[in-house]
Amino acid sequence: MALLNCPDCGTEVSDAAPNCPKCNRPMAKVERSKLWPWVSMIVVAIVYGVVAFVIGQTADIVFPALNFSLWPFTLVSVLLWVGFPVVLFFGWRFGQRRRSR
Repeated sequence: MALLNCPDCGTEVSDAAPNCPKCNRPMAKVERSKLWPWVSMIVVAIVYGVVAFVIGQTADIVFPALNFSLWPFTLVSVLLWVGFPVVLFFGWRFGQRRRSR
């Protein structure tokens, strides 16, 4: 049995209780979606992919026009690839936190 917070008064209520003992709010309407962390991760991955694509294309066009060598483009590419799992982790973690509210 898990304890949930009542959305109205904030009292901890068992997930098996039909109503909040303090404010008598029906607890059956509180949704506990287990898919929310995955939805959050998918949205973050799509947004990150679009932003990374735009940054990569901009770097591909601007760096040669400014006569930069190859290493700045390589650095941008590596940072985008390394940042992807980090951003996915934070998206998943945000989804976990949001689900527990």
